[in-house]
Amino acid sequence: MPDIQQKVTIFASDEAEGDKIAEMVAGIPATTCETRYSTLARANGAVFDIAARGNIIVFRTKGAGGDDLSAAEALCARLGDDARLLAISDPDLPLSEVRKLLAAGVADVLPSPVTREEFETSLARLRRSAVAVMPDGAVRKAGKVISVAQARGGIGATTLAVNLADALRGETGLMKKASRNKVAILDLDLQFGSVASFLDVTPNEALAQIAADGTVPDATFLSQSLVQSAGGLHVMAAPAQFVPLEAMSREQIGGLLEHLSLQFDYVVVDLPRTLVHWIQAVLDRSDQLLLVTDSTVPSIRTAKRLIDAYSDENPTLPIEVVINHEAKPMMRGRHHVQAA
Repeated sequence: MPDIQQKVTIFASDEAEGDKIAEMVAGIPATTCETRYSTLARANGAVFDIAARGNIIVFRTKGAGGDDLSAAEALCARLGDDARLLAISDPDLPLSEVRKLLAAGVADVLPSPVTREEFETSLARLRRSAVAVMPDGAVRKAGKVISVAQARGGIGATTLAVNLADALRGETGLMKKASRNKVAILDLDLQFGSVASFLDVTPNEALAQIAADGTVPDATFLSQSLVQSAGGLHVMAAPAQFVPLEAMSREQIGGLLEHLSLQFDYVVVDLPRTLVHWIQAVLDRSDQLLLVTDSTVPSIRTAKRLIDAYSDENPTLPIEVVINHEAKPMMRGRHHVQAA
């Protein structure tokens, strides 16, 4: 199966700036780009067709008070959630002008000059819910990524992840044997992951393989690595052999999630408790994070620290706390109040 590409279209009237942005895009896996040496406003109707084909629009703007603001508003009004715009502005652009761009529907505003890390992080968030052109020419919207984290070991995060993935299939048809949605579950607890045991599938060494050779996974890798459970879930299990958590890179995890989200309606990610450097790649591409804890003081404290860490670089990521190992009481006790 050919690799799936996400296309980025750059609008910049200055050729040097446009070429510099294109160079940053060129190094991002599963991404292609084209540069148009024009402002967003001067593109007229062409920008609507480009965005409707699933392209992410990156445009250079001098400020929010001119024609670019009107063009962004018109594009977002016409395409709604399918419009993905990233603005690169002057470094001294007032906050009031930035807010106008955001209110118009622009997803993010970065000051020039943009660092590669800033650009990749912002682009990853845009790709999370963007659409892409499939190898057969069809346009597909990326599926939702739901990550499951844990405040302590043995709290039931994997149980929640597996049951959530199964529920998201949406059984339908005669005898409820068909699935309404295609769902994948990814076990990134590389050392102690137990998703394979929960679903009674044989773990393979796919994740260990890419950790060892350093390659960024593509669609072919997924087709060879996913196994299907008896219940219809597609599973990428943690390897049976011991793999250091730091053996994976942000680029590998990011590429893996992007391809999974473009092939499945939902992707459930079971995270390790440890905060490793590639966790950011998961958070950038997550539509929601579920944090599993109990109401004991140590677990609540850990949960709070994790929320702070997850929110530091992803303040808009929806985080929902799930209290496990406890029945909902008729009346809250003192420890419940303290936990809240």
